[in-house]
Amino acid sequence: MEEDEKRRRARVRKAYARLGTSIPACVICGEDNPFCLEVHEPGGRKYSSKRVILCRNCHRKLEDDRRDHFPPIWTPPDPLECLSHALQGEADFFMRLSEKRREDARMLQALSRKDIIEPDE
Repeated sequence: MEEDEKRRRARVRKAYARLGTSIPACVICGEDNPFCLEVHEPGGRKYSSKRVILCRNCHRKLEDDRRDHFPPIWTPPDPLECLSHALQGEADFFMRLSEKRREDARMLQALSRKDIIEPDE
């Protein structure tokens, strides 16, 4: 095996370890290149320990959504504030996921229609 290939495989293994899986994919858009994927905490690191894998584009969109969340109240946050922030982040995540799934459903419906054989007139 060439040195370049060994280095690439080592980078891939490191990316898999960072993502916590050897079959990573963005849960919103499906991107599966491990070098384009990141771990996202929907509720924010300070507020929740939940994690999902996202591509960099989907991650940036959700991080921008987070700018509209309630400002912090306590330092450190109390349990109710943590729950509030976690719920806001999860709501943003599920909204984006829902939008993508509706797009996927429309595309599949359109593909299905192409298979309909029109009767001869």
